[in-house]
Amino acid sequence: MNQHNSDNLSVNPEWPVLLVGDDGKMHSLLSQQGHTCCGPSGFDALKAILLFSKSDFRAVMINVDYSQNQTINICSAFKRLKPDRPVLTYGNGYSEVFVKQALMNKKADEFLPWPIPANQLVSLFGKPNDFTQIPVNKEDTISSNNDSLVIDNGLGNIVGEFLPLANLVTAGPDAVIQKAQELLMQVFDLKEVMVSHDRGQYCEFSFSTDITGPCGIVGKLWINHDISVENCDKIQEAGDLIATMIYLAKRDQALKYLSVIDELTGAYNRRYLEYFMRNLIKNNHKDQTNMTLLIFDLDEFKYFNDNYGHSAGDEVLKQTTKLMKMCCRKHDIVCRLGGDEFAVLFWDAAARKAYSGEKCVANTENVDADVHSRIVTGVAQRFLKMLNMSEFPSLGPEAKGKLTVSGGLAKYPQDGKDLETLLEQADNALLSAKRHGKNQIYLVGVPAVEDH
Repeated sequence: MNQHNSDNLSVNPEWPVLLVGDDGKMHSLLSQQGHTCCGPSGFDALKAILLFSKSDFRAVMINVDYSQNQTINICSAFKRLKPDRPVLTYGNGYSEVFVKQALMNKKADEFLPWPIPANQLVSLFGKPNDFTQIPVNKEDTISSNNDSLVIDNGLGNIVGEFLPLANLVTAGPDAVIQKAQELLMQVFDLKEVMVSHDRGQYCEFSFSTDITGPCGIVGKLWINHDISVENCDKIQEAGDLIATMIYLAKRDQALKYLSVIDELTGAYNRRYLEYFMRNLIKNNHKDQTNMTLLIFDLDEFKYFNDNYGHSAGDEVLKQTTKLMKMCCRKHDIVCRLGGDEFAVLFWDAAARKAYSGEKCVANTENVDADVHSRIVTGVAQRFLKMLNMSEFPSLGPEAKGKLTVSGGLAKYPQDGKDLETLLEQADNALLSAKRHGKNQIYLVGVPAVEDH
């Protein structure tokens, strides 16, 4: 690549060097030579442009290993702001392809292959003297620490424009993100915007910036559009407000999850089972639901718990849950009621939906009562067989085939027309299975599934 003559680059030794996308190496190299430098942590082009617009810098150094396809847009933004300031790019050899166009269009002044010899930096910046403090506007507060950059410049309040996001917190982070993208394009007249709560996601847009919530960086804001200096700080403020709403939505989602999930096994808990069943029964007049409740527990679980320890018992509970989930259909509800007692709700609604409070859960099969019964029996048989064949490492090799379950089935509406009656009938069927030798599943008084 034909490089520009670095001697022609005019720099002011009293101003610091702005680093963009530095991984710490350039900061260390310049500092060793006595040069002052600073920049936002990570690769945050928007914050760097905002800082460049408000303070004096002798040059900009952009790590194109990070900027890559954004290089020409970022270089162009710096040149539009202050055409007389050198914009230097650097990186490993493979990065050179990303700066060819920037150099050809005179958006960047030079590309420096890494590692950069010390004498080349001297030819660019000279040997530093006693430099003055970094000049900043009185309205701004800037930390020149390489690890962080804080800007507080009395931004106008744009909360009102993004207030609708607060109403979507309970709908989840995806709903917040979708609305945030619409508002960003509307408020700032942008053509393409993407908000992501995955910091590792990559997008070939012109600019990107981290968005920060109450507990740190939440994600990234990507913009494929030229940004005016006037809008830089407002977009950053909007991004951080969006991050806060994403954080709140994630926390709300996590709390909802914890409220219905058994922490040990990952199965649903009793609260969710009862809530789900009540909604199915309530809407049965229009959905014509076929529903069967299975309650089962592990035979002689106390023996294994006492002889192998509680941690081994916990592993058995987790593996039992995993086996039952493998046997069930996706829309069936596997729950841990407590201790070693579990429940499974098998359901098929003619209307092909169930009411989980926030959204409908799809059931794509149109299943009549007879087919429903055969499905339940088949799942129960598979579960008993898999349990008998499974190894439980925490119990040792001799445990294979010795861990069994007893269960009871109750059908809706034949065995009960309300939640309480169904639970009671299934529990009575479980006790019948226990009395008649265990290792089997009873259907309200009669054997339904045995593993002999």
